[in-house]
Amino acid sequence: MKANCERILSLLIAAAVAFVMSAAGVPLAWVIGPMTVSAAISLSGRQTFANLTARKGGQMIVGSAVGLNLTLASVQTLWIWIPAAIVINIAALFLALFLGRLLAAALNTNPATGYFAMVPGGLSEMANIADRAGGQNEVVAIIQALRVAIAVCILPPLMVHLDLHGAFINDGISTPLTPLPGFYVAVAAVAGVTSARFLRLNNPWMIGALLGAAVLAVMGLASGKMPRSLFCVGQMMIGMTIGARFRLEHLLSVGRRLWVAVGFILLTMMCMAVISIIFSMASGLDVASSLLAVSPGGFSEMAATADILKLNVALVTIFHVTRAFIVNGFAHRFWMSFAAHTR
Repeated sequence: MKANCERILSLLIAAAVAFVMSAAGVPLAWVIGPMTVSAAISLSGRQTFANLTARKGGQMIVGSAVGLNLTLASVQTLWIWIPAAIVINIAALFLALFLGRLLAAALNTNPATGYFAMVPGGLSEMANIADRAGGQNEVVAIIQALRVAIAVCILPPLMVHLDLHGAFINDGISTPLTPLPGFYVAVAAVAGVTSARFLRLNNPWMIGALLGAAVLAVMGLASGKMPRSLFCVGQMMIGMTIGARFRLEHLLSVGRRLWVAVGFILLTMMCMAVISIIFSMASGLDVASSLLAVSPGGFSEMAATADILKLNVALVTIFHVTRAFIVNGFAHRFWMSFAAHTR
């Protein structure tokens, strides 16, 4: 009973903090606020709201909201970016390999731990793969959670502070979805998630819902924005889940070396930012959209940021979906190949 009360209280506090931050103009407030509250409560040893079903629901909501931006006009131009997405995401694996070895030496751990801690992949997936490869999965899990949290807390506010705006304007209707199209989107999202799970795609709740909503948007069967209140709830569930990953015992297992890991995460972000700027200059794409597309931040958070900041959501989506396929499909094989050649 006490634990349930603590979980409910954490939700109320998170909602209040997010509301205040949103009113103050903080970008991605409904992710950052709940994430911070959830992390603080979790680190204090109290129970925070970290329901798996709620997290999946949040991913479906955000995925559907992002998918509604993938109209026919935006999708028709996506194919030209796929080669660049493949090259940049493969480069991210090489960067993770280089920085991972340095991180492993700094943390006095094995190279597999350093590599999988630096790969910009799914939080749980990288920890599980690291365990199979002989790495320390708890260390990988905490560093991966830090990567997503730091990217969320730094990148969107920094972009707003630097007044980075894209030249792209989403051409979807700005009015909220009406009930009937909203029902169609919900059905399509469920169908998309079911298909994504059947195909064993990474992050099926986000990607499946996104693809389901995108199909309706491209076909002209659904047009409009996800209601703001529902979009905020979806972001909040994602933020609460990220924050709940920070457990005191996990942080203590890393100890003072945690600050070294933070430094390497920031270094990774700076390296990817340089790559994004070079990509922007070479392609003519606006810097803001390029930063989010190349960012080592989480897919859900970066796509939501693009939607909120009125950037090229379709471009950010294709880069992160490509990353999901490359990283989760080849990160382990990439490591095993490298390990075999260095024995």
